[in-house]
Amino acid sequence: MDIINVLSDKATKPLEKRAKMVEALDTCLMTITEIQALKNVLDDKKLTLVLEAMEDVTNKNPAVANTKWLLLAQDCVLSNSNNL
Repeated sequence: MDIINVLSDKATKPLEKRAKMVEALDTCLMTITEIQALKNVLDDKKLTLVLEAMEDVTNKNPAVANTKWLLLAQDCVLSNSNNL
């Protein structure tokens, strides 16, 4: 799944984008490794949508939250940005 294209699509509302991210994470079309690779490329708004999708997935299935997920979330929470 091309995360950048989904997040950059201006015709799609944020809730729809998040739903696509949730589906992609649920079906393993998008991996945490891909997200980590793009973390520094995504702006805060797009990264927030990805983090919200990760939260939705882990709320449904907590076993999904492995060390990589938690480290990515921690990096974002501890960032200097006030938007995350």
